[in-house]
Amino acid sequence: LLGRGDSGMLVKDLYKILKQVNAEKTPQGLKFPESFNQLVSDLKNNQYDVKTFAFILKGTMEKLEREIREAKFAELMNKHFSASSVPKGIHCLSLRLTDEYSSNAHARRQLPPPELLPLLSDDSLHHFVLATDNILAAAVVVTSAVQLSMKPEKIVFHVITDKK
Repeated sequence: LLGRGDSGMLVKDLYKILKQVNAEKTPQGLKFPESFNQLVSDLKNNQYDVKTFAFILKGTMEKLEREIREAKFAELMNKHFSASSVPKGIHCLSLRLTDEYSSNAHARRQLPPPELLPLLSDDSLHHFVLATDNILAAAVVVTSAVQLSMKPEKIVFHVITDKK
């Protein structure tokens, strides 16, 4: 690397150069690699001296440290925004469902027509509530209950599910 056969001297010289580079500012014209493969390719193509290589390493490390600081700051800001933008009452399930219903016009279109609304609260019918995120399993339960019932016309299912 430095034209010497003694590896002990080589390491000492490398430490000396790294210490010198650490004390200096990184030159403006250097381009820093985006990946390790690009670094190896640049080293093969450009045959940098040890000092330039050390500056490239220093600049790459500074760039990565800056990106990490920016990512941590963005994470903190996102946590702050999410914590401050959701009203405390929305954490309650009923309020979350009400909020989703009021903001989801598609969900309102799927409600039964007004002439069927009295059936939803008719005490002479058997009402079952299914709360699931597995629509296929809910379909199996409803089909089985209707097929095995003596009076399927007396069964009303209220299915609560997620957006799927």
